[in-house]
Amino acid sequence: QNSIQSTFSNALNIEWEKKNNAYEAEFDMDSTEYTVYLDGAGKIIVYKQDIKEAELPASITSAIARDHSGSRIDDADKIHKDGATYYRVELDAPGKKDRHLLYAVDGKIAPPVPYIN
Repeated sequence: QNSIQSTFSNALNIEWEKKNNAYEAEFDMDSTEYTVYLDGAGKIIVYKQDIKEAELPASITSAIARDHSGSRIDDADKIHKDGATYYRVELDAPGKKDRHLLYAVDGKIAPPVPYIN
């Protein structure tokens, strides 16, 4: 819990859950929902925060408009791992199953990030 408190000093209502060999902490901070994954030693592996569609970089919204026309962004998360930032979007299209896509900041599809589906 110390790494959560030191990294996210304004974290409120922390809920813990064990996930395989890691721990998941969910909490709110500054009106934003966060999910943090920590290893057994309490070191942060990766974390994500809910963001609004308007907070997505233009490179990503352009890639979605180009490659997935007719889809709308249903949900967006900003993901932090090892100093890198990624964005996960859930796309909703009529008659199609919802899809989650992971993007690098430059708008290219990113490889999977551990613990983030």
